[in-house]
Amino acid sequence: MEHVIDEVSDLDDDTMEGPSNECPEQSNTIHMQVQDNEVLPFAEELVEEDLPDLTIDEAVISHREALQVPGLRRRIRSALLNQLGQCLYMRYDENCTLEDLGEAIECHQSALSLSRFGHSQQASSLTNLAECFRARYEEQGDAEDLKEAITYNREALMLRPAGPERSTSLNNLAFCLQLRYQLFGHSVDLEDAISCNQEALALDPTNHPNRSASLTNLANCLQLRYRQFGVIQCLDDAITLNQEALSLCPVRHYARPAALINFATCLQLRYRRHGEIEDLEKAISHDREALWLRPPGCRGRSNSLNALAYCLRVRYENNGLVEDLEEAVQCSQEALALRRIGHPGRSSSLTILANCLRLRYERQGHAKDLDAAISCNRESLLLHPGLVDESCSLHNLAAYLQTRYKHWGNTSDLEEAITCNQEALELRPPGHPSRSVSLSSLADCFLTRYQRQRDDADLEEAISNNQAALLLCPQEHSDRSSFLIKLALCLQLRYHRQGHQTDLIDAINYVRDAMELQPNVHPSQAYSMACLASIYVTYSAIPGQEQRREEAWDLFDLATRQPTAAIHTRFSISLLWVAKSDRVACLRAYRRCLELADQYVLSQPSIVSRRRLLSSFSPSIAADAAAHAIEKGELTTAVEFLEQGRTFLWSQLGRYRSPLDKLWQVNAELAAKFEALSRQLETSAIALQPVEASREKLEDQALRYRKAAQEWNSLIEDIRQVDGFHSFLCPMHYSVLKQAASSGPVIIPNISRFRSDIIIVRKEGDPLVIPLPGTRLCDISEIASQFASALSTHEGRTRRKKILEILRFLWEEIVGFIAEELQQIGIPIGSRVWWCPTSKLTLLPVHAAGPYRNCIPSFHDLYISSYTPTLTALISSHHRLALEPSIAPTLLLIGQPNVQEKHEIYRVRDELRRIQRIIPSVQLLVNENGTHDSVIEGLRSHRWIHLALHGSQNLHEPFQSHFHLYDKPLTLLDIIQAQLPEAEFAFLSACHSASGDEFTPDETIHLAAGLQFSGFRSVIGTLWKMADADGPVVAEEVYKYMFRRGRNIHGGVLVDIRDAAAALNIAMNILRARGVPVDRWISFVHIGA
Repeated sequence: MEHVIDEVSDLDDDTMEGPSNECPEQSNTIHMQVQDNEVLPFAEELVEEDLPDLTIDEAVISHREALQVPGLRRRIRSALLNQLGQCLYMRYDENCTLEDLGEAIECHQSALSLSRFGHSQQASSLTNLAECFRARYEEQGDAEDLKEAITYNREALMLRPAGPERSTSLNNLAFCLQLRYQLFGHSVDLEDAISCNQEALALDPTNHPNRSASLTNLANCLQLRYRQFGVIQCLDDAITLNQEALSLCPVRHYARPAALINFATCLQLRYRRHGEIEDLEKAISHDREALWLRPPGCRGRSNSLNALAYCLRVRYENNGLVEDLEEAVQCSQEALALRRIGHPGRSSSLTILANCLRLRYERQGHAKDLDAAISCNRESLLLHPGLVDESCSLHNLAAYLQTRYKHWGNTSDLEEAITCNQEALELRPPGHPSRSVSLSSLADCFLTRYQRQRDDADLEEAISNNQAALLLCPQEHSDRSSFLIKLALCLQLRYHRQGHQTDLIDAINYVRDAMELQPNVHPSQAYSMACLASIYVTYSAIPGQEQRREEAWDLFDLATRQPTAAIHTRFSISLLWVAKSDRVACLRAYRRCLELADQYVLSQPSIVSRRRLLSSFSPSIAADAAAHAIEKGELTTAVEFLEQGRTFLWSQLGRYRSPLDKLWQVNAELAAKFEALSRQLETSAIALQPVEASREKLEDQALRYRKAAQEWNSLIEDIRQVDGFHSFLCPMHYSVLKQAASSGPVIIPNISRFRSDIIIVRKEGDPLVIPLPGTRLCDISEIASQFASALSTHEGRTRRKKILEILRFLWEEIVGFIAEELQQIGIPIGSRVWWCPTSKLTLLPVHAAGPYRNCIPSFHDLYISSYTPTLTALISSHHRLALEPSIAPTLLLIGQPNVQEKHEIYRVRDELRRIQRIIPSVQLLVNENGTHDSVIEGLRSHRWIHLALHGSQNLHEPFQSHFHLYDKPLTLLDIIQAQLPEAEFAFLSACHSASGDEFTPDETIHLAAGLQFSGFRSVIGTLWKMADADGPVVAEEVYKYMFRRGRNIHGGVLVDIRDAAAALNIAMNILRARGVPVDRWISFVHIGA
């Protein structure tokens, strides 16, 4: 049973920031040989792989029966025992049955006792016995088994002083020595393994069948030496060896998947060292090929899945693409499913899945992911207590428990994390290559406990352990810079506690040392700069060191512009900059933060993934930035911040559709390139990914998106070099944004944790600001929750009472001040105003706020309200509007009174009849005529549309909110995809057609917004579920007002879509006069021009 190392996959890693602690997984190819030609013929056939007539079970039975034959000669019995041992090992290898492995050991021991010293079969028996002991060690973790395996492999090697089999024995011995090195960390074992592998390689000429395995084995040992000492030459040599090994394994070669995975492992290690993304991309490409070569049902597929999951996870940490993370989770879940309970590799698969789930928890915040990660690690510990990877599992479990403690504050989690790290440290005694990692992780836990409990002893423990970790880390090791940073941050905290300047000076020196160890292009440079900047902020408070503050701001700025750092890292640094900045520098920090937020969101390939990313953002970034700008008296900057930091999704899609008329005249080549790339990127962004798409297809799409996005960004820079286009696609200045108020003031309530204000944008001059000293963000959030609860859980009088309470609160806290200010600045009663609410206010009907008592007018009695998601959207809605009433177009009238699984809307037919009595030209799409395709075509060919049907809001996937048509839903994504540049007016007589998204309220994701984005300049919709009886009345009154002018001298009916808001206001007043409850009539809103 000759043993050749198959592959080493870098599949376990440290879950904390900084150092990496990887425990490679071994998957081994077993070569079974029969050395004795005098064995019974049928016994020889039993171990031949190309004879399918006997199963392994039948072979075991046959060998056992043969051994019962009396009078077998010693040599024959020895050969049969050896073969039975091989068959039992093969069955163990398939079924992981330890009884088979134990019996195999007994067979080989008996066979060995029967063979004469020096006999040609003895070396083979020793090798087979060694292999069984090695396998049992990997199953049960008993170091004595590994010791036996090494002893027997050494004896086999002594019996093979020369000849073709010596290289195989050298490889087998090297592998066992490597395992013992990983168990105890004794460098002598690793060096002996390298020597054996080097001799084996020297014995294998270029065309030798074992050369590929010898190259791989030596590369794996050099990789381990690199991990311990950080000597880059070891990694470079490993890569060179793996390249040669791969070249010897053409496509379909049995060893090619292993060679690909080993090569990929080294490449991702080099990526971690130098930060060159090409290495990581090549590693993922190799892992994908290895997976393709191991289709479902193929042995080794779980290894390929795990290897790919690991590299995808590393790339996610670099680029923040949630698709990489989701694929990593899927791969690791599939790998775990292939490694059922009892599989020796199940522990490592559990660890890989746990790491991916932990990252997904940090991205999406679902507690179930973190709990599942912890469960995976607990199972891993239970499966193989005492094994070499127990310290890794303990280390990872500690990290996850620490994370859960930080989020939920359960002290028992932190205490268990400390205990796990201490146990892991005991399993890594002095000399163990991963001891420094355990010391650093234990320091992290003590630091966390200090930050919560402020016990100086914990801080001292953190410093002591970090110092010890640093002492154990060689100068060239890639972990050293991370250890230096951690120690520096601990010393900074001790300075805050004790005030010793030497701590701060040492901290600065440590960070500088860390930066010198990192290549200039390394992604971690950005983090190191941010740490140094943070320490400089502290240092600047010392008399005589004030200049450090400006140096800190410059360092923060430089850190956010490091091209190799992941966009999510740079965004996180900008948030730290905001937190550390003072009043003087905060606007610079906020401006950079908003720029990076936009880039971060745009890095995601689809609007669905962009929206998921936005749901993890703090919703107050733009509001806080505006609040600080107002505090400094920079009111125009406040408006610019709010415009730049909200509705990322619509703004980014809008850039793909930027008008290029002027650019075509100046530089047609640039215009053509930009138009083509924009079309490609928009198609990718709004495409619905098919469920059955393969991983390869998804990766290809992601790669094409990344390349196109890079070209697009580069092209934008080229366009900005053209005269007259220096601000192409730059955030708009206030001088442009105030055009939104050309037809009336725009009201922007800004509620921040720092201060609350009302901003009123006028067509002339700077904006006005109304301070709201008594309004708090937490109060508005609570009111928004109460309002949502009233709509979903209350009915009738109880619901109306609660809604009236909320409307009164809004009037007293916010809207009453606005009404007063509008009158003071001369806005006539009855004029139009536009609301552009922010954050949680987007979920509240601010237009309907009022005292609702003693005949005091409410806001809707004073002014005609419309909404707009942004100033840019309102400017776009005003664009190309006719200055005078024009001939009414044909109205596309879509009605679906009844669809499957929905109750019938009995008043739809009445609504359609009333509209037809008013509007002279109507095209009807009702019932079976109102199909998905016919409606899409109708949207493209009509300027005015009216929908009377069911609408549904999808709270978790808002882009799947939809209208119910005859055959299938018309989703928000469908609407976005239908570009409608000539569209004008849309009346959405459907439930939830203008309902916002509570998870990303500033994005204004709803059906009405989608229609406005696609081209409709004026839209009427509903904020929540509407009453069936209200649709016909509101529609009739709206159209009666809009068509009040009658026909002109040529017989055409004159209309003006700018009348829509006033028409809706009249319809609402009629509903009120008829006694319709307030919760019904305030649901209708107007959006746009």
